Amino acid sequence: MAIAVTFDERPHTLGDLMVVTGQFTISGGVATDDIDVGAFMSEILGATVSATDATSVSLQHVNGTTVVSPRMSSVNKSGHFMVFGKR
Repeated sequence: MAIAVTFDERPHTLGDLMVVTGQFTISGGVATDDIDVGAFMSEILGATVSATDATSVSLQHVNGTTVVSPRMSSVNKSGHFMVFGKR
């Protein structure tokens, strides 16, 4: 199970709120893994994911306060994410 995550260089801020965007690639024969945004924010308020192809993707869960888990409909796929939360 492995995930490669690339965070966009400039997170967006609005007062005490932040939006972090980026890309992910899940590999190793699995369809889900975790993206930890704890380096950017203290609490997630919302998140969204999208696939880079016709693969179905959903947000499996928000674990604790700083982890989101995209779930792809097939293995070894890529996508984009956006996470909104408190700094």
